[in-house]
Amino acid sequence: MRCHGETENCLPFTYDALAGDLDNFVITHNIKKPSLIGFSLGAKLAMLAILKSPHLYTSGVIVDNVPLKQPRIKPNLTAFGNALRDSVFKSGVKRNDPSWISKSFNVMKDVCSDMPANFYLLHNIQPKPSYLKKYSTEESENSLFCKVPIRELSSHVVENVPDWPEEDLAGVKTDVPILVVKASTSGFVNEDGVAALEKHFSDFTIVEVAGTHLVMKERPQEYISAVGRWFYQQNCKKAAALTKAKKTNDQKITQQPILSYKKIEIA
Repeated sequence: MRCHGETENCLPFTYDALAGDLDNFVITHNIKKPSLIGFSLGAKLAMLAILKSPHLYTSGVIVDNVPLKQPRIKPNLTAFGNALRDSVFKSGVKRNDPSWISKSFNVMKDVCSDMPANFYLLHNIQPKPSYLKKYSTEESENSLFCKVPIRELSSHVVENVPDWPEEDLAGVKTDVPILVVKASTSGFVNEDGVAALEKHFSDFTIVEVAGTHLVMKERPQEYISAVGRWFYQQNCKKAAALTKAKKTNDQKITQQPILSYKKIEIA
C-alpha cells in the first residue's frame, strides 16, 4: 500500500484509497480469495476491503480495532508524529553516531510519554537510506532517515486514520467471517465497537488477549495461538460443509429414477 514499506509515497492517504490499493494488488497478482490480517489501521482497512469487495476475500483477522470513527485518538497520533519528526529533523542526531538509537529514543520520550509506542515507532528511524524510494531526511545535516514521509503525511494521518466511512457503508453487511482480537486494556473493542461490528458482520468471533493495543508484540505466542486456532476451526467448518454437500448430492443421484430403454432389434 502507498506510504508503507518500500511502496512509493503518494496521496490521498484515506481508507478508500488504501482499500483500492489492496484490491488492486490482489487482482493484479491473481491471488484467489486470500484471508486478510490487519492490525490497528490495517484492521480497519481489512474490514473496509471485505465490506466493499466481499467476493475477493475469504475471511479476516481484525487486531484490536472496530468499524467506528475514533476522534479520541487524534492527540495520540499527533504525539506519535511529533516524536518521529523531532527525532529526524530537530534532534541533531547524526546517522554515523554509534549512540543514535538511544539518543533518538530520548528525543521521543520528551515528546511522547507512551513508552511502548515509542519503541514501536523507533523502527521507522534508520541510519541508511532505501535503495527503492526516498526516505525523509535532512540530507545536508547528515541526519537520520525516516521510513515514513512524516512531515508531508502527519496531518493526513491525524485526520484520516481515526476516520471510518460510515455514510458510504450504511446498510452494508457481509457474511464473510472475521476474528476480532481484543487487547484487554486498550479500550478499542468496547460496547459501541461490538455494536458496530454487529451492523456490518453476521459472522464474527471476539477473542481477548491480555495486553495493550500493541498486543501482537507484547503477547506474540498468545496472539498466534488464537489466530491459528480460529483458522483451524474455519477450515473444519468448511470441510464439514463440503462433506455435507457431497452427501446431499450423492443422495440426489441415488434417488433419481433409472431410465428405461427399449431394445432395438437389428435385422
